[in-house]
Amino acid sequence: MTRPRIRGRRIGLRGDRRGIAGFFEEIPLLTIVIIGLSVFLASLFSAYSLYVGALEALRFRENAQDFAESLYADSRLTGDGPGGRFIAASLTEDVRAELETDFQPINLGFHYNVTVSDVSDYPDRFTWYAGESAAGRDVRTITKPLVIVDGDLAHPSLLIVKVWR
Repeated sequence: MTRPRIRGRRIGLRGDRRGIAGFFEEIPLLTIVIIGLSVFLASLFSAYSLYVGALEALRFRENAQDFAESLYADSRLTGDGPGGRFIAASLTEDVRAELETDFQPINLGFHYNVTVSDVSDYPDRFTWYAGESAAGRDVRTITKPLVIVDGDLAHPSLLIVKVWR
C-alpha cells in the first residue's frame, strides 16, 4: 500500500517537513547539559581553591622556616660565631628591640614570637623572648636546639619560633 501524496510530498512521520520541530524534546537534554556543566565548573573551582590554599600554606611554612633559620644564624645573637651558638651577653633588651625593628610583621607577612629557653640544670637559667604574644590562627611552631655560651659554661637550650598570620 502506498502512502497518499499531497503536491508530490509523502504524508507521514518521515516525509512530512511541514510539522513542528522537536523543541519540547530538547528541553530535558538542555537541562541535563546545563546541570552537568555546572557540576563540572563547581568541582573545578573547588579543586583550584584547594590548590591555592595548599600553595599558600606551603609558602607560609617556607617563610616561617626561613625566618627561623635567619634568627638561628643572626650575628647579633651568635656574636659572629656559628649558627646555633648564642652568646649569653647578647640576649638583652637592646638586641630584642633591634630584632623587633628589623623583623616587623608588616614586612614579613606574618606575626611572630621568638623564645630562647634554657633547658640546662644550671642554677642560672636563661629565658629570652622577642616579638608579640601568640594570638592568631594558623600558628606554626618551629623548635631548634641551640647552645647558650656564658663564659666557660654551655647551656643547652631551645629556640622556639611561633609564627601566625
